[in-house]
Amino acid sequence: MLYRILTDPITGTVLDETAHTYTIPMNVRRTVTAKHKQCAAPGCTRTALRCQADHILPFNHLLPTQGGLTVPENLQPLCQPCHQLKTQGLLTVKKDTRGVSRWSGPLGRESVTLAPPSPHEIQAAVQLHELLTRTRGKDSAGQNATSTHTGPSGKRADGLHADPSPAWTQDDKPPF
Repeated sequence: MLYRILTDPITGTVLDETAHTYTIPMNVRRTVTAKHKQCAAPGCTRTALRCQADHILPFNHLLPTQGGLTVPENLQPLCQPCHQLKTQGLLTVKKDTRGVSRWSGPLGRESVTLAPPSPHEIQAAVQLHELLTRTRGKDSAGQNATSTHTGPSGKRADGLHADPSPAWTQDDKPPF
């Protein structure tokens, strides 16, 4: 099944849907789920497909145009337990304009999460990787370089880390 999502061609921002209503349209919900892949709470790895959509900045029922809009930039998937913690005020989040979310949990624990990259950022990263691979793939004499190996510390020979495994399983919860 294919869905059409209208975005700004320069920024990749999803164009206005029904931003001034509390109810989240299915196409906006699909956009949020596709972008995040999992619960947005720090350390929680529950799939976004089974999460509830949460307004980061609460929806203003009296003056809907004054903030808390129902737009993908103000929505995040939260699993039911994390959403309940946020609703009760035990878990709070503040998101800045760069997509950095600052979370505060019970007992003063704080975490920072980054917004998932936009499709434009992903495309730019792929192009940069391809360019670097072509550049690093040749030594000064124009010969192909040897392959990259991972050492016992988990670092690759080129100084980058090998692909880490997740710290939690799908059903585990972060230690809030």
